[in-house]
Amino acid sequence: MIINSFMILIMLTISASAFGSVLRVPQNFPNIQGAIFFAEDADTVLVSDGIYTGNKNRNIDFMGKSITVLSLNGPAETVIDCEYRGRGFYFGSGEDETAILKGFTIRRGRDDIGGGIFCTNSSPTISNCIITGNKASSGAGIYCNSSFPEISGTTISGNKAYFGGGLWCYYSIPVLTNCILWADTRDEIYATLGTPVVAYSNIQGGFAGEGNIDADPLFKDPENDDFHLMPGSPCIDSGTLVNSGKDLDGQPRPYPSGGEMDMGVDERWPQFDLQIKVRPAVVTRGEIFLIGYTMFNPEIWDVPLNSWIDAYLPNGKPSPGNPLKGPISFYLWSLQPFEGVVSATVDEAAPVGTYKIYLEAASMFEGISLGSAFDSLQVVY
Repeated sequence: MIINSFMILIMLTISASAFGSVLRVPQNFPNIQGAIFFAEDADTVLVSDGIYTGNKNRNIDFMGKSITVLSLNGPAETVIDCEYRGRGFYFGSGEDETAILKGFTIRRGRDDIGGGIFCTNSSPTISNCIITGNKASSGAGIYCNSSFPEISGTTISGNKAYFGGGLWCYYSIPVLTNCILWADTRDEIYATLGTPVVAYSNIQGGFAGEGNIDADPLFKDPENDDFHLMPGSPCIDSGTLVNSGKDLDGQPRPYPSGGEMDMGVDERWPQFDLQIKVRPAVVTRGEIFLIGYTMFNPEIWDVPLNSWIDAYLPNGKPSPGNPLKGPISFYLWSLQPFEGVVSATVDEAAPVGTYKIYLEAASMFEGISLGSAFDSLQVVY
């Protein structure tokens, strides 16, 4: 869904909370800048999923306010696409750490300085963002002038500038934690009259600081803005426990709960290889059928999970008899297959048609999906 700033309907229904009001985009306001304009200190601008374009969805100015601008479901679902017609966000009115930007992809920004984000005389908090594909003469990802922003859990990659492709600092001391700066040109970090404080981050070319590394992060598909971490990434469990919350998919971090966070915007959750076979593939009412399944954990650690089998009727709705089996709770051992066969009986009153039989797995404590697979079952008279 592409949401253009020229949508015309404005609804001034704002939900209040003990910590200020929640201004929803696009439900209450058609664009992000409009919501910020009406926001007051301690308010939250909550942005729903979509690709945001247009004049008031770029060059977004916090206007010196102590507010939180937050995506609903993380940067994988919420994109500020500047279309090379300006930058993403501007902090230039003395914002401090209570000006919070969280959970966006900022892409295709272009300006002379600060293609993605421009900070001058300000110190905002920036977290769980992807900043990619931006261009500038200096500071294509983020430009800091006399500023002290705190940046965490953020991936800055694929930005281009003459100086400071990732980050440019002038009289500034930004603090970076759990970040990845990779494949930006020229220079990941360029600093004049100020040195960034960087810790537990992966910086291409290296950068001094506690816990920092310089190693290929093994992004899944950075050419198509997919910054998920692949198995074996050196960024997994190499961060530190700060700014816990949600990652680029809106999944809780850290994983496992109480462990160390991953560097960058992605908290890598395991995805299992699940397979299911239903035999016979064609049955009659009252007949017994068998469900064979295999689950494989490709991770290097054991994972506690819940697993169950559901049936979906020919009309696509869940069977009222779900789950067919389970849920069962167990540890899926690292690099070990888990196999089984269960039986079920077709109800005498079951509708005829094609059913889908699903094998599901989810993390035991958080309830996050770890994979699914299905096979078809034909019920005839």
